[in-house]
Amino acid sequence: MTACPAGAVTFANNAGLVVTGATAAGLLYQQHIVAIHARMANDQLLAPPGDAPDRPGAAIVQQPVHSDVLVFTNPGVDAAGGAR
Repeated sequence: MTACPAGAVTFANNAGLVVTGATAAGLLYQQHIVAIHARMANDQLLAPPGDAPDRPGAAIVQQPVHSDVLVFTNPGVDAAGGAR
């Protein structure tokens, strides 16, 4: 997952930084998959609810609704894990 807490009620999505770092390390970026955090109910996708505030007037804590799955390959390793 590339999203991480960036503050009290916000998230930072660092997918671009992960791709940049991995490709700089010699990995090949292959695919970006978005995994939705939801459940089905009556043919509708329902996102997870935010956490209830601890005190009146407090902000609701946001929950991420998706995760980024980034797929990389190592050009120097074959499918069986051996060096090329």
